[in-house]
Amino acid sequence: MLAGAAGVAVMTSAEKLEQRLTGRPDSYMPAHTLERLLGLRQRPDSERRALNLSMHVGQAVLLGAWRGLMAEGGLSGPRASAAFTLVRLATTRHSRTSPAKGHRHGHGRETTSP
Repeated sequence: MLAGAAGVAVMTSAEKLEQRLTGRPDSYMPAHTLERLLGLRQRPDSERRALNLSMHVGQAVLLGAWRGLMAEGGLSGPRASAAFTLVRLATTRHSRTSPAKGHRHGHGRETTSP
């Protein structure tokens, strides 16, 4: 779990530096996702900073714990890292598109799930 927390701190710092250099705005997709997963009312992006951070940290800590369990189970080395990369990408993709209320695309446009 500590590795996940450390990883999210490093990645978030690098992302913020990249945003300053490129002028890219913040993405509130993590907050949109967490609102839907928890059934919270939708808020303006200006009120979503805490939700964004909660989603980033929560997901990183949980996935860090998962990777630790993989290692405890004897899964290590390049193949385990490749498998974990697939798990990480799948959880990100799934968590952003699975809630039945709808899918978010870009910054704010929502389409309803069939």
